[in-house]
Amino acid sequence: MVTARQPHTRLKDEGLSDEIPQEARIVRTADLRFPGWLPWRLRAWITRWLLLVDEHIGWLFFSTRAALQCIQQESIQAIYSSSAPYTDHLVGYRLKQHTKLPWIADFRDPWVGNFSTNFPTRLHQHMAEKMEGDVLRVADRVLVVSEPMRQAMLSRHPQVPEAKVTVLPNGYDPEDFSALQPEMVQAMGEVERCLIVYSGSFYGQRQTAQKFLQALKRTLEGPTISRERLRVRFVGNAGKQTLEQIQSYSLQDVCQATGYLPHRESLLHLMAADILLLIIGRGPGSEPPAPGGAGDGHRRRDRRARPGGAAVGPGRCVRVPPRRRRAVQHLPLRQRGEPARI
Repeated sequence: MVTARQPHTRLKDEGLSDEIPQEARIVRTADLRFPGWLPWRLRAWITRWLLLVDEHIGWLFFSTRAALQCIQQESIQAIYSSSAPYTDHLVGYRLKQHTKLPWIADFRDPWVGNFSTNFPTRLHQHMAEKMEGDVLRVADRVLVVSEPMRQAMLSRHPQVPEAKVTVLPNGYDPEDFSALQPEMVQAMGEVERCLIVYSGSFYGQRQTAQKFLQALKRTLEGPTISRERLRVRFVGNAGKQTLEQIQSYSLQDVCQATGYLPHRESLLHLMAADILLLIIGRGPGSEPPAPGGAGDGHRRRDRRARPGGAAVGPGRCVRVPPRRRRAVQHLPLRQRGEPARI
């Protein structure tokens, strides 16, 4: 496994390091990056206009050299690259050309057509499409997280054989849940309130909690649900914008934001929830990806048979059989057997 010596994010979960097999060899390389004192807006502008791929492109040379050395020293039988960042696939592309080993390119998010990506010019988008096409053409197998994402990718690159692109949905690890003790889950719950939990991040103006918070404010202004009986918890990197929206709608007594948490702790919040909330971004490109947290959420609902709520557009995450649509449209909030509606 080849990775950068210093991570490009301050969001760390040291507990996940314990899950790496002891026999696995991890090679950490140097890389070129923006200095930490550089304002993030300037870094984003440079990345968007000049770097073309992402701000990890400075890792390309170091990682390719280190991976080639590993291939020469070890009995490596295949190359696997996963994105984002998309620089990873450029490393895989170079390794494939040098070694001719089988290469699997795994797209956990779309490179082109990503709702959170806005190319500054048509030329930038064309160059990204070309690099994406080169990866699809050279890789022996391409993995994506959903069928809509697969169809969008194939429509952009009709010369790629359909059999080469395979759907591997986001899932969950059952062992993560078996290690959770009931008393730990209970400690995360609410005794007097119905608990709604959203686990994940928000991205700029295209994926926010604003519509949900507006609906929540209107609901609580009515006679149906008392503020003292409801708790909404945002688990993850909710961001400054979400905190400001909570304050502007006067929902501080109802909504909590935990900030980024280790994976196991975030699962405790999911298990403690009465209702799981799913919010998908809006705009072109928001339909194909299946969110990573959905896998853990499915497992959690499977264990305790609790409802889920969704604020999403058309797409794979909201395909509901006709006989169940009425139940989804009128999702109950349950607290000690007392039904209420939102």
